[in-house]
Amino acid sequence: EYDMAGLVLSAKSILKFIRTENHLKSRGRVCIESLTRSQLLNLCVTSGLTMLPIQFLQLVVPSFVMRYFIRSVANDIVRDDDLLISEGNDVNSLTESEVLAACELRGLPTLSGMSATAMKQCLLNHLLMVHEFQESSDGVSNEIVVLYLPSLRKALKKS
Repeated sequence: EYDMAGLVLSAKSILKFIRTENHLKSRGRVCIESLTRSQLLNLCVTSGLTMLPIQFLQLVVPSFVMRYFIRSVANDIVRDDDLLISEGNDVNSLTESEVLAACELRGLPTLSGMSATAMKQCLLNHLLMVHEFQESSDGVSNEIVVLYLPSLRKALKKS
């Protein structure tokens, strides 16, 4: 199944990608602290967490600053996801501006001319994937999932 953000993935597929991306064959813990500097840089750039050029990040910004920033954004997303999931994934009760803000925070598409219904469907699919993943996380933090999920779905999107 696809939506405007890309392929709707199973928890097993998400876990496989994250373990492969982090070169983990075993059940080692994957969290923000375990990311390499290169992975931090890529997350900052691909997730839109910074408007700074990658060369500036590479040369000037220490890893602990990037981790702090990434963790802060990821925690905001996880808290909001948990709240929406606890409310039964009721994205239809959100206003258009709330849906837009929720999609922007998560890196989901908010294209000009995209209907609120399409954005709600992307948000709902995101919540369903996160909820399924939470039930079978297997040593991967929710923060990592919410950071990788948008770029993974976009990469697997139909051309």
